[in-house]
Amino acid sequence: MNKIVLVLILMFLFAPSLLAQEPPASLTIGTVYVDSGFNDIIVPIYFTFTEDVCNICAPIQYSPYLPDIYFRRVIDNRLSDCFDVRFEWPMPDEIIIWITRDLSLPPDSIQGTHLASLVFGVYEYARPQTISITEYNDPRMGDCMFGLCDYMNDIDPEFTPGYIYYGQPQNSDYDSPHPPAGFSLSQNHPNPFSNTTKIEFELAESGRAKIEIFNICGQLVDIVVNDDLMAGKHLTDWFGSSSNGVPLPSGIYYYRLTSGDFSQIKKFVWMR
Repeated sequence: MNKIVLVLILMFLFAPSLLAQEPPASLTIGTVYVDSGFNDIIVPIYFTFTEDVCNICAPIQYSPYLPDIYFRRVIDNRLSDCFDVRFEWPMPDEIIIWITRDLSLPPDSIQGTHLASLVFGVYEYARPQTISITEYNDPRMGDCMFGLCDYMNDIDPEFTPGYIYYGQPQNSDYDSPHPPAGFSLSQNHPNPFSNTTKIEFELAESGRAKIEIFNICGQLVDIVVNDDLMAGKHLTDWFGSSSNGVPLPSGIYYYRLTSGDFSQIKKFVWMR
């Protein structure tokens, strides 16, 4: 009998915390279709949260990083005087968005609010392409995080990635950002590297394949592979030098695999 009473008392004391639910929170990147010829691309960002949230940290990354479409800035849509929107740009393809709520002002309706947008610039020679915008784990800040007003707890929001379809009609058959089955570009190893690194890739079908190296400014510095290859897995080396054999300075570089309609790019660090 005493055990039953004890169990009931414990259930009464802890039931509220067990039943309590985490406040809803989500971050959604918009998907836009843009015809060729536009100078700017504006991608909306939507947030859903409650009055318990006081600040937002959203590290996002866009891929592939190519020189013809590039990130320019984050704009504050100024739908509410309660929020201050700022951003950092640690890498050319990485953006950290900071949103802080002014607690001295009365809270307004903030459910599903469109507080900010990403602005990308487009060069005249930009070709049709698909760009994915996703979250990433920042070495300093971690993943996307909604901080609560107690300044002790935070919420991991549900994240929905977005896409830019440039030069592609909305009803086009080419509307998938995912590579065809069997095509893949692996992360180089070792990374970072100081002597040589290996790049592994896979082709779903035989044909021309190209591995290109770009510097952080998007300039082509070397072509590692440019051959007709059989379908299957392939491995190549890169030695940290330009196409004319000159050693390149240390820094962040990008390598891109292109074969038919497939294109994928990854980042590595070269340390002399």
